[in-house]
Amino acid sequence: MYHGGQYHELVTCIRKQNCPPAELDGRLRALDRPLVFTNGVFDVLHRGHVTYLAESRALGASLILALNSDSSVKRLGKGPDRPVNPWRTGLR
Repeated sequence: MYHGGQYHELVTCIRKQNCPPAELDGRLRALDRPLVFTNGVFDVLHRGHVTYLAESRALGASLILALNSDSSVKRLGKGPDRPVNPWRTGLR
């Protein structure tokens, strides 16, 4: 994932949702290259997710992970009881 303080600062910035777009851009630009981007539902984290994320992280110096919104999970047809945990829960 992100390295040390970079990860903590970026997650804190996103969690508080008070990060101006210009500040977020700067933080992203400061990440080590190459960047690897992936996304997923991750409403229930399991061994397959952990393996996938570890393999993704190994492809670059920094990993950017996007979480699918709850509405996109519904559109993907994951099932009527999905997501099990709302996407905002994954930010904690």
